[in-house]
Amino acid sequence: MLNRFLRRARRLTAGALAAANLPRPPHRPGTLAPGDWEYLKARLRWHIVRGMRKTGVPALSIALVDDQRLIWAEGFGVADREHRVPATSETIYQIGSITKVLNALAVMQLVEQGRMDLDRPITDYLPEFSMRTRWPEAAPITPRALLCHHAGLPTYLLKGFFSDRPLAGLLHELRDEHLAFEPHTVFVYSNLGSDLLGLAVERITGLPYAEAVHRQLLAPLGMQSTGVTPYHARLA
Repeated sequence: MLNRFLRRARRLTAGALAAANLPRPPHRPGTLAPGDWEYLKARLRWHIVRGMRKTGVPALSIALVDDQRLIWAEGFGVADREHRVPATSETIYQIGSITKVLNALAVMQLVEQGRMDLDRPITDYLPEFSMRTRWPEAAPITPRALLCHHAGLPTYLLKGFFSDRPLAGLLHELRDEHLAFEPHTVFVYSNLGSDLLGLAVERITGLPYAEAVHRQLLAPLGMQSTGVTPYHARLA
């Protein structure tokens, strides 16, 4: 009975894969030799193509690194649907919330240099920062609280979020906005906190945020295809 059930399940699975035009998984060799990456690459290709077809993801690029050695890099799908430009290992993607990682590194660089204190009020670096609050006696918001999403800021403040406005304009916009929670009490993921940290990096370094990140982080690391603006992501 069990064997019959398993055979039927396999037939149904094979039929479903064929119906969805999904690729079959690669054959796994009996033994895998050290340093032989071919099966892993084939398996990853299968997962990627299968996942892209099921979810409608138009493009994806991957790099496999072993210690300091690039093992494999490849692009999948199309980077430009209208012109059918294929994605490659060099395709540039929107950086999105990876900016928060760069923010944390830039902030911690300044801390290491003695130019920022994680536990000082953020107003020491952004004197104009203020928001309406129901907790006037709460401890001041600090860079540490912003990094850890414990500042009580709104999760998503979309006013100006998709604009090209300078970060400095954010401080004026926040004066009539309310804190969502008492600072230092709960974890509340917030893009706004990342903006404030970026503005603090600008103030301390005296450079526009994109330029500060490029000069202090990305250029020394040789990351010439990465940036927080299209211009900086294409610097040679």
